[in-house]
Amino acid sequence: MNRPRNLITLVNLLLFYAEVSAFTGCQKSILTVRHVASCPKDEVSWKAAAIKMNCDSITQNCAMSLGLSTPNHRFQYHCLVNSDKNATVEVCALNRFIFGFCAEFDINAAVVQENYDADCKTHNPPCPEFYDSAEAYKCKKSYF
Repeated sequence: MNRPRNLITLVNLLLFYAEVSAFTGCQKSILTVRHVASCPKDEVSWKAAAIKMNCDSITQNCAMSLGLSTPNHRFQYHCLVNSDKNATVEVCALNRFIFGFCAEFDINAAVVQENYDADCKTHNPPCPEFYDSAEAYKCKKSYF
């Protein structure tokens, strides 16, 4: 049986989750929202879109004010469905780790969060079991 290994993995994930998945909204993100027809589908086009959006140039102190001064929390390019699931948006937002679901951006809360209506393990190919929200291109299924 793999119980000890599974238990160790679960404990590590819970500790990791507690550190990097807090709801970390940043009102400055709302100013960067752009509606787009679709998101980049691969790492190369994702990085090109990130360069064009230039999130690094935006002055914000959201991570610091939330006590998240680690490299795990950065203001980064995202391309996600909105929380109403009726539009795709590009946005500069604090990244977080997503576990088992697709990511979405809640414009009202100014936060990247799990989209509990989209279990990305069912995609073909499936999304990683957990991933950085700023790498959502790893989940290739369209929302609409």
